[in-house]
Amino acid sequence: MRRRHLISIVLVGLTVAVCASFRTAIAPPGIGTRPPPISAGHWFNWIGDGPTLASLKGRTVLVHFFVCEEPKKAAWLGLLKFHHDHAEKGLVILAVTRDSAGDVKALLNDYPLPFPVGAASDMQSTWGSGDDYGQVVLDTHGEVFYRTDSSNGTWNGKLVKALKGSDRLGAKACLRFVPEGDHGKRVRRVLELTGAGKLAKAFAALDAIDASTSASEDDREQATALRKALEGHVATLMEQIEEMLERREVLPAQGALEALEKELKKHPLGDAIRARISSSSDDETYSVELEAAEEYERLVESFWRRGWKKNIARFENLVEKYPETRAAQKMTNFWIPHSW
Repeated sequence: MRRRHLISIVLVGLTVAVCASFRTAIAPPGIGTRPPPISAGHWFNWIGDGPTLASLKGRTVLVHFFVCEEPKKAAWLGLLKFHHDHAEKGLVILAVTRDSAGDVKALLNDYPLPFPVGAASDMQSTWGSGDDYGQVVLDTHGEVFYRTDSSNGTWNGKLVKALKGSDRLGAKACLRFVPEGDHGKRVRRVLELTGAGKLAKAFAALDAIDASTSASEDDREQATALRKALEGHVATLMEQIEEMLERREVLPAQGALEALEKELKKHPLGDAIRARISSSSDDETYSVELEAAEEYERLVESFWRRGWKKNIARFENLVEKYPETRAAQKMTNFWIPHSW
């Protein structure tokens, strides 16, 4: 009797466990539906608001799930090609892993990934990706356009179709600010400016609300809250820029600094940005890093046009000319060792 009772308990336990597993299983978001939130414990190579579904509205997004122990460097080449061909057309690639920020930071020492990489993310579960690898394409409405379970399996034609009508924000992309929550009519007009990266005009519009005799108390409170959030956004941008500089990714950091400086040239917040640019220009080590990074970008562009064999000597020359730079490190670790 005891044995039967024990077996019954075990069977009940197994039944409960199986049922629980079915209850917690997450179906992948279907084509034409909105996925769960974009989330990660930390984002590398990202300067801007988010990334969230709201902050990426109007742009085409390719989410690539991976693990840091990926053995083949060539597995990233397809994504690098997608980024090269489509980033200026409005494509945002988000590489996402459940691995830790430390693992991703180590990965980025060897892999010259120019697109955002999210660490310590639960998206592989919440988005219903059954394996470590997979890709999901979101259209400009933030809905699932295409998905595949195989790493780098996205057909280029799918991206071309999804890119139709995608926003091409250029240098202002990192300046966009799309705060959540309900807002009154006056503040919503300001949000149209922040969503386009027009921060100076947004600050001026908030000043106009404060000065308006027809603005309600609610309008003023919302304007005050938005001003504080917008100032926080600028501070966050500067923190993200500093993180990029710490990792010696000087070119995107410099571009973001210049975009901020240009946008806020007549605003008091622009003073600190100008001072940061000035201190960088006076730093000889930084100047060498920037010069090497610009040459690196030219050589990678040449790689896509002419191939590896016609560029390998130039790759090696960059390493010889700028041996201690981040550009030389990326050439040595990724581009030079493999006859792509």
